[in-house]
Amino acid sequence: MKVYTLGTAQRQHFEFTKLLNKYGVQVVLDIRRSPASPGAPQFSRDGLQLLCSSQRAEYIYLGNDFAGGLDQELRPAQLDPNDARARTTLREWQASDGFQRTLKIVTAKATTRVTCVLCSERTPEDCYRLFLAAELARAGFEVVHILDETRLWTAPLTQRRRPPASGGSHPRRADLARGGRQQGSNRPLRADRHDLQS
Repeated sequence: MKVYTLGTAQRQHFEFTKLLNKYGVQVVLDIRRSPASPGAPQFSRDGLQLLCSSQRAEYIYLGNDFAGGLDQELRPAQLDPNDARARTTLREWQASDGFQRTLKIVTAKATTRVTCVLCSERTPEDCYRLFLAAELARAGFEVVHILDETRLWTAPLTQRRRPPASGGSHPRRADLARGGRQQGSNRPLRADRHDLQS
């Protein structure tokens, strides 16, 4: 079973719909805390519902559950896995009702349909979807991060302490050298099954 993730930042509506088609996405699960995009109305909640329905994909907003208990000041790139407070914060959030509800919904949808988790960050390095991806991988799902029409990426989830390279268009080469994999879409990818709690 496979789950895709995708970020909306710096994308045009035609690129978004092309990606839905390319990867056969049937369900889009939006985990953004704020689904309003003043500079990109196509990615507001209403805009996404229209885009998804035009591609015959179901759109479900889960941001209230997923991001409800999050401290927005604490970014994933700042989380040191050796910091006891950071580990406690992560455990509490991942054990929260909202996170667990989100995980159950994603799992249920992805078991029967091609599912994509949607967030704001274009690439996953500094995005909270990494922590959801870690739980999905632990449950046996193949988690694939869509970068663009021809590139997919998966990387060890223990090493997300740095933001993406300047411009945010692709993962840092150093991250890839430490075990991450960036390949064309014709090769299968499997997410590393570790996260900051391991």
